[in-house]
Amino acid sequence: MTARFTSVKRSTVTSSPISAASLAAAPLMPVTLGFAAGAMLFVISDENIPETHRRGLETPATFALMGGFAVMMFLDSTLG
Repeated sequence: MTARFTSVKRSTVTSSPISAASLAAAPLMPVTLGFAAGAMLFVISDENIPETHRRGLETPATFALMGGFAVMMFLDSTLG
């Protein structure tokens, strides 16, 4: 019987700081998600653009990147 009450007390004690931390972090989410998106774009461009430029496909690769970004922004704003 005491194990049940001990586990309830322990979960309440640990969940309270976690709940407070998530409430405090909520205003920072747009900034952190923007940073993550920028990091992903950097990694993709750092890997893909030099590879396509080595093969002599500079112009099609640049237009494909610009077109993909435009489609992504269109979908983001319409489905959003």
